[in-house]
Amino acid sequence: QKDALRRGRNIHYEIEFDFEKVKALNLYKTWKSGVLHLDLLITPMVSTESVVGYLVHVRDITHRKEMEETVRASQEFLKKLFHHSPLPTILIKLPERTVVDVSTAFEELFGYTYDEVLGKPVSGIDIWADRSGHQLMLDKFMGNERVRELDIEFKTKSGKTGYGLLSAEIFEQTTNQYTLVKILDITDRRWMEKRLTETNERLSLAQQLAGAGIWDWDIVGVYLN
Repeated sequence: QKDALRRGRNIHYEIEFDFEKVKALNLYKTWKSGVLHLDLLITPMVSTESVVGYLVHVRDITHRKEMEETVRASQEFLKKLFHHSPLPTILIKLPERTVVDVSTAFEELFGYTYDEVLGKPVSGIDIWADRSGHQLMLDKFMGNERVRELDIEFKTKSGKTGYGLLSAEIFEQTTNQYTLVKILDITDRRWMEKRLTETNERLSLAQQLAGAGIWDWDIVGVYLN
């Protein structure tokens, strides 16, 4: 930067001005404290072929820096919420339909890592055991409908299948559009429902073969079901 100034070129940079250091070095007396963020533009003053002085423009950008830090902290907080969501979640950029981010729960359920799916078309990630669910979701989006608990059959990277309830909605951030997709894994619940249905069917068949009947005795209402 010094060489640039000697050659008559402008330099532009940002610095932190710490009042506590000023006091410690006893540069001058001040009642102020804390840190200022300053934007400096130094312009050499050239006479004939030599630099005879410098014009320094100083702009206080502390408020801007604080706002940037607030936005950064907020984005970091939202990112942590996204990644620590208990539901498998995937963020898709529109209209490209490319994957922007996936939650840890998504990686654990489907077996795909963040690096494997980042930037890839969502259609290229083989998570649909039944493609009709995918098409139905797309049809709803084309009609600007929100998707709520769409019953789907999914497939993991290893080929294992399961059942889930898919919810998704489109939102905008600045000039970009995204789709946030969440999947509630109901595989265990669906398996229990199936087992209960099978048990009831076997019980009904056993009753028919045995010529037996079953009734409920309501001791309060004193009647049989």
